[in-house]
Amino acid sequence: MPDLPGLQASQLAIHVMRGDSMEPTIPANTPVLIDRSEDGARPADDVFVFCLEGRVLMKRLQWLPGRRLRVRSDNPTYEGYDIDLSVDQPFLLIGRVLYALRLV
Repeated sequence: MPDLPGLQASQLAIHVMRGDSMEPTIPANTPVLIDRSEDGARPADDVFVFCLEGRVLMKRLQWLPGRRLRVRSDNPTYEGYDIDLSVDQPFLLIGRVLYALRLV
């Protein structure tokens, strides 16, 4: 389990990975702990849960200059894409993935 200094329980949530787009890093049906206090104000490249066009997704985000995001899956079957946040995009950052809960 990760060290979570300074985080409140109200800032944490569990989300279940659906699909295989983040394999092998996060296998399908794996619960993950997310930090909901991450709002993108201090951009950091990492794996995030977000809502895009009404779909909740878990992907690796890379913050680019000019209010753009590069969205990538760890599974090479899925192609990456860029999002331009300066255009009216239905994008909502839900939280940063802290830990994949490997159940035994």
